[in-house]
Amino acid sequence: MTIKEYKKLASACDALLRNSMERPERVAFSALHLLGPHPAQLQKFEEKSRPRSAFPGLFFFSARARILAASLFSHKVSNLWSGGVLPAITHLIISHELGAKPDLPDFYFGQIPTKLTRSGANVLVIKINHVGWKIGSFFPVQRASRLFTAILPGWSSGKNEHEIVGMVQREFEKLRRQCQKRSTLGQRIWLALKHPSARLAAVRDLRFYFWMRALLLQIKPANLLFTWEGHAWERLAIRAARETDPQIKCIGYQHTVLFPHARGPLLSLGKRHDPDEIWTVGPANRQRLNRKWKKARVRVYVYGSPRHRKSSPPNTPKEALCIVAPEGIPREAVALFEFGKRLALAAPEITVHFRSHPILPFRNVAQAAPGLRNLPANVQIRDQGGQGEIRKASWFLYRGTSLVFEALQAGARPLYLSRPREIPIDPLSELAFWRAAVQTPKDALDRIRMDIKKKSPTYFRERLKAQKWAGDFFSPEAKLLPGRFRFPENQSK
Repeated sequence: MTIKEYKKLASACDALLRNSMERPERVAFSALHLLGPHPAQLQKFEEKSRPRSAFPGLFFFSARARILAASLFSHKVSNLWSGGVLPAITHLIISHELGAKPDLPDFYFGQIPTKLTRSGANVLVIKINHVGWKIGSFFPVQRASRLFTAILPGWSSGKNEHEIVGMVQREFEKLRRQCQKRSTLGQRIWLALKHPSARLAAVRDLRFYFWMRALLLQIKPANLLFTWEGHAWERLAIRAARETDPQIKCIGYQHTVLFPHARGPLLSLGKRHDPDEIWTVGPANRQRLNRKWKKARVRVYVYGSPRHRKSSPPNTPKEALCIVAPEGIPREAVALFEFGKRLALAAPEITVHFRSHPILPFRNVAQAAPGLRNLPANVQIRDQGGQGEIRKASWFLYRGTSLVFEALQAGARPLYLSRPREIPIDPLSELAFWRAAVQTPKDALDRIRMDIKKKSPTYFRERLKAQKWAGDFFSPEAKLLPGRFRFPENQSK
């Protein structure tokens, strides 16, 4: 798909989305929210990418199985938890459960919850579960003074599930008719919408919307913070907040890199679905965000990032180590790990570490790719790799992960796996030196052996310059939180 085709497709998706945004079930269809030209999203609009195993009844089979299972539980959306009394919550934060230890700082929000509690706020962090299903009641757990966390259940009651499935199916039929009125673009969008996974995702996000409405009505926070990438669930969280309290302050934390041609975090859908403020990781992102959001009167602030790292000193010893780090997307992980295996076979003199994304352990990837079950002796699996590992690496093979900035600050040379006839998704696209684009293991091996054979003064100058560039992209977390929060009159400010 070309950039021109992508932009036309995005405009058509926007038109369908805006056509019936008064209904939350329309907003829940994530296929209409084009975040950017990432292959994982664009493949949904291509005929050849649709799995042959998907059959028309899959949505109803899966949905009805969930309804039946949920009917075994007495869980109700209107009663989110039983037992325990929360103090008056001033700040509700929506984060993500990745299976990390509960005493560690939040992977996405870093020190923000702690800083809020120190200022006198009562904070509840709810987490969307990405590591398995949680069935049952919603139990907030106190982690520190004024700080509570909880994981959202994956199901609601059988009755609620039945109503949500019905809403999604009726909206699906309306979208079918509207797509049929369009020509080629309508057919492309219909390819994405008609797959059962699109409706199952809409059920999930619409359930989340009703969870949020019920939770916001119960705890009545004055401020809502959430990760900001332009997903359907983020728009629905804002909508739920506006509907329960028009005065609530909605703050999106744009916590990661902005890809070339990104749309989701830059697109205004109107007050009902837009944040009041956006916090971001550094000046470069703020500049791009501010250009798009200034007209909508959404303020953009630099908060910084827990991913900021100090650059490694020039004399830091490096090993003949290449880290392979995909995003948490199965198709992307398989492609990178298979490339890494071929590289390891061709270069026994180097060590290759497979570093999985927190939500996608390597064992899950290998189950879908039999070729990854038998690995060369110079390949090691590092599902929980740390900063020390990155400091030792000389090369970093990647596609769309923002972890490449940490590797760059540590002095590794980035090797971007590019594909022909694909819109690039390289987070380092603006870095015109030091990084290298590769299409075959031979390309990568030639670059690696060149670095091993000869490290010229130019090599070290470019490395230092690239380290500084990366350090400027992710700023350290600010000591004081940006913007101005809303507090009830009886709460300290």
